[in-house]
Amino acid sequence: MDLTTPMPRPAQITLIRSQELPDGIHSSTRLKNAVNAGAMLRLRRVIYVHTADWLAAPPWERHLAVAGATAMTRAAPVFCRETGLALHGVPLIRTPDAVQLRTRHQGGTRLLRPPAMTGSADPRDVLLRHLAKEDDDARAAGTSVAALRGIPTQLHEHVTPPRTSRPAFRLLVGAGFEPPHQELAMGFRDHWPGAVTQCAVEEFGLLLADTVPRMETGAGVVVLDPVLGGRVCSGASLTREALQAWGVFNHSQRRLTRWRACLELADGLSESAGESLSRVRMLDLGFEPPQLQVSFELGVALARVDFYWPGVGVVGEFDGKLKYTRGAGLSGAPAEETVWQEKLREDALRARGLKVVRWVWDDLQRPGVLAARLRDAGVPLAKKS
Repeated sequence: MDLTTPMPRPAQITLIRSQELPDGIHSSTRLKNAVNAGAMLRLRRVIYVHTADWLAAPPWERHLAVAGATAMTRAAPVFCRETGLALHGVPLIRTPDAVQLRTRHQGGTRLLRPPAMTGSADPRDVLLRHLAKEDDDARAAGTSVAALRGIPTQLHEHVTPPRTSRPAFRLLVGAGFEPPHQELAMGFRDHWPGAVTQCAVEEFGLLLADTVPRMETGAGVVVLDPVLGGRVCSGASLTREALQAWGVFNHSQRRLTRWRACLELADGLSESAGESLSRVRMLDLGFEPPQLQVSFELGVALARVDFYWPGVGVVGEFDGKLKYTRGAGLSGAPAEETVWQEKLREDALRARGLKVVRWVWDDLQRPGVLAARLRDAGVPLAKKS
């Protein structure tokens, strides 16, 4: 999930499969005409969506829609890497560039280009036509012409088990051996195409062990924190000990070192991707590790803060834009009421003699800015061992 992108209202992307119509005309003819007119888009062969729905959806929902289209058009696909994590509802800092699948073919790792989404129409003309209609949702989604270029499929060979050579494993797979995967029931996902009730996804531990070491450390911790905290949308979770055991599937020392580093930093107490990434940034900048999710009594209320440095009385709060732009959808209160309640809460914390420092997503992308905020608030540097 590209967490730096403003989130518009959720959009339902309905997947439409071409079929024979009662009047004897195949719907693909009409759908093709609709694509050339800019009203529809082609995601995969025989799978179409309404252009307005696609442009109104955020990038991660588009990725999931293409995963659904892939499940409808390929024989027994097994999703892996970032796409597998996204199907589980694991947070990702960036939307994957391609739908990730396993292939049983020897040396079959390759990129499959998507069909032309806009047919014979110029993608720029299609985008301008919809923006001219003042499509606020498309604007809010940060839509550019790149959204109409299509999302490819990336095929990867299966991960080789420990103490097994690649040639030997290829022979096993070629002989019919089925690497471990699970059928993930998709009923837990909002806005998921109803035509796809389940997806075959690589076994969860292997999915994590193969994907996290390919990420930078902050992104890997963002993935592992909710796994340890039991906050994955699909309900999947693993203990730290179980995750450590999956490390044997990393065959290079570099990836194994990254896997262990991410596991060491992961903490199930972090409650959002922003908090997870903030914690990694703080440590990278040399600040003292904070306590997480500490509660303070504020009269009759109880305030739980993201970060707390007890030695200096400093409270740290990560502010996700979602909390303020979609307050009504999350708490039942209008956004302005959410802002007001946050102000009252912060005033009460200050009245207790605590200093409060806040930061946002943009600050996490600019380490110097975050360091200055923490330093000005009095957050101490870590003691050198």
